[in-house]
Amino acid sequence: MKGCILGGAVLLLVIALAVCNALFVTKTQAALLSELAALPPVPDPTTTPARVAALRDHLESKEALLGISVSYTMIDKATEALRPLEASAASGDIMQYQATLAVLRDMLEDIGRLERLSLKNIL
Repeated sequence: MKGCILGGAVLLLVIALAVCNALFVTKTQAALLSELAALPPVPDPTTTPARVAALRDHLESKEALLGISVSYTMIDKATEALRPLEASAASGDIMQYQATLAVLRDMLEDIGRLERLSLKNIL
């Protein structure tokens, strides 16, 4: 009987940790996507690079906790995509800026999609 209670407690703890993790990833992804959406469609070489750098810093500050459940490959790709975004914003290259912005948006959406709270992800 004690084994069943202990097993149930461990199962509840694992489920609670999975839910907390999913909520953290979803919240972080939403914050990053809102920062990304706040970037202008046409870069301003004087202000946009600083905003992209702030977005990169935000992602890098969450990297350790995101790395618990999200693949480091995916996080690294998103971080690496921010560098050409910042460079194209600084140079005023509108085509490269918009293309990198679209790729980065897809990457950030994938981070949340893979960690969405569902029975499949919990088990």
